[in-house]
Amino acid sequence: MNYKDLFQRLFSLNSYGLIFLTLLCLMAFTACDFNSNVKDDNEAKIYTVTFDNGDGIGGPKFVYVEYGNQMPALNAEVPVKFGYYFAGYYYFPEDGDVLKSGEELNEIMYYTPDLTSARIWDKEGDAILYAKWTLIPEVAIIFNSNCGTEESH
Repeated sequence: MNYKDLFQRLFSLNSYGLIFLTLLCLMAFTACDFNSNVKDDNEAKIYTVTFDNGDGIGGPKFVYVEYGNQMPALNAEVPVKFGYYFAGYYYFPEDGDVLKSGEELNEIMYYTPDLTSARIWDKEGDAILYAKWTLIPEVAIIFNSNCGTEESH
């Protein structure tokens, strides 16, 4: 059977045949739509991580991360804060001691102080990473005008 004969037979169907053929075609063409709603286990899970620098200046604003992969490289300057060292980005806020449920917070580092990845992204969802700051200790400098020698009179 050639295409010409096939088309002649399709167009010569009675109304029931055309209805059946139409429904069959609709089901065939929309089958992909039904399958697209099914979640593929191999599909990449991409999330947005936002950075909170507290009182610091600079640093990254956000990054897209893929679940189960190392944190991506950051193309940003290390944040700064007067009187403090930047100690990295962590999952929990530095100033919170307990969760609402009363559990202690365990800080989890995701970026080191030089903004390199410290671990894989293991959260299923968007999140905020908080800058951790370490106070620079005060140092007393004593100036000796005699350069460590005694003057003779």
